[in-house]
This record gives sequence, structure tokens and C-alpha cells, in this order.
Amino acid sequence: MEKKKVGDYYLYFDKLLGKGAFGEVVLGKRIDNNASVAVKIIQKQFFEGKQQFECIGFKKSIQREVVFQKSLNHKNIIQMYEAKETKNNIYMFMELGDCTLLEYQQKNKLNDEDIKKIIKQLLQALQHMVNFELTNPLQNNKQYYGICHLDLKPQNILMIGNIPKITDFGMSIQMNQDQISEIKTTSDELSLTHHFYLGKGSLKYMSYEQLLGEQIPELEKIDVWSLGVILYEIIYGKHPYIQGGTSQLNQIKIAKMIQDKNIEFPPTNYNKKVIDLIKGMLQSDYSKRFNLRDCLNHPFFN
Repeated sequence: MEKKKVGDYYLYFDKLLGKGAFGEVVLGKRIDNNASVAVKIIQKQFFEGKQQFECIGFKKSIQREVVFQKSLNHKNIIQMYEAKETKNNIYMFMELGDCTLLEYQQKNKLNDEDIKKIIKQLLQALQHMVNFELTNPLQNNKQYYGICHLDLKPQNILMIGNIPKITDFGMSIQMNQDQISEIKTTSDELSLTHHFYLGKGSLKYMSYEQLLGEQIPELEKIDVWSLGVILYEIIYGKHPYIQGGTSQLNQIKIAKMIQDKNIEFPPTNYNKKVIDLIKGMLQSDYSKRFNLRDCLNHPFFN
């Protein structure tokens, strides 16, 4: 069994849990008590070869991911225990999930109550993020008021038993109004924000304004859209407006699809109130879209 000691953990590279653009996630175990963890390994060579502004952006993204995920203590958010940096890699030691939401859905036939519990818990986690305040010691004690995930998708929601937990905060951003005003008036920050956040994400789950890279005053509604797409997929087993893969699509094409296509809501055996909830979450005009409080107060959950 191929293993490597990093800090207080053994890493098992033959136990690959996931792979992404930055690196991979492998199984780890604490040396003192053999407790299992997930270890996200980011290869520094990936971003150190980029242009200076891109390199800075990636480093800030990693810093935020570490601070946010270590600080957001909530039962529906994957806990990050610690992070370590070596010459070649950055290691993040996190709570180990059983499977992704997508895998869980494929293994289990979800009924109304299952769906209510999962979606409500995810909304509560997002509300916790919106209300959260923290100081980032890695950025000269910069204050953050409210956090938006910006990359919600089934692969970034892990299940432990029947409890959903949000993970992967690499795209997350603060959402307080002062910071938004500062970004709008500072060209360097605007460039970084546009390039790394609002114009980036997973195409099938990006909101209309996110696809176009547009700033909006209520960033939480970006996450509401993504969760609305996820909920539609749970109910209907298909994407609301994209059929097939996204290899031939880009952000502009998908934005036009959202603009031109009326999302279909065929009859379903699920609680009919869920349709109204999804419709409110998938309003392309963000001013008409539900916010988190609207979602949590919806009759579907009563």
C-alpha cells in the first residue's frame, strides 16, 4: 500500500477519492487514532506557471478556501481540520464523505420527505454562510461578511449517512455590500473578480448573470439558482435546459438557452409545491428570483 507521511497523517495514494484541475483527493488517516479523512492535494506547479495576475488569483482562492471551510462550523458543511504547505504541494485535511449527492440519488429512491430534508439542510447551510462573519489571518486580518459558494453542483455536495454537506469552497467569495462597491471601483479587483468568480463555475449549474459575468447586488441568488437546477434534476432526472454534455457549449450559448427556453415542468408524483419552489429558484431575472429566506419559508417545507 503506497503511503506518505504528511504532518500527523498518512496519505494513501492508491485510495483515490477524486481528481480535479488543481490535483487530487486521496484517503488519509491520522497517525495517532487511525481516523479516516479526505486529503485534497493541490500541486503548486499548476498555478506557479501562470501569469502573475492568474497566480495571485489562484493563491487567493486557495487562501479563502482554507479559511472559509475551517471557519464555517455547520453540520451541513464539510469540516476542514487543517491545511499544510510544503515545497511542492498544499494539503487540506477534511471530513470524509460517504459519496456525492449524485451517487446517493442514484443508489436511493428519494421520496418527498427525503428531498425536503436534503434541500432544507442545504438551504440552511447557505443561510449560515450568508450570515457568517470572519477575519482572515492569511489576508492581513481582512474582514468577510457573508459568503457565497458560487460553484454548487451535485459533485460538491457530499453525503455522510443521509446528511448532505457542502464542500469545495475554492470559488467562494465574500458578499457584503462594502466589498462589492470596492470591487466595482477598483479595476484590478474587478479584473480578478470577473475572471475568477462570476465568469467561472460549472456550466450546467451557473446562473444567467454568472454565465455573463455580471455583478449583482444579491450574490446569494447565484447559489439559489444552482440549487434550483440540482432540485430539478432530483425531481425529473434530467437537466432543466441542457440536454447532453457541454463540450460543444460555452457561457454565451447557455445564457441564450436560458433566455429563449421555457423550462418544462411535466406532471410528477412528487409534492406539487416543489414545482413552485423550483420556478422561484430558476427565475433568469435575479430581481424576481427567490432569495434563501424565500426558499426556506416556502410551503413545500411546511
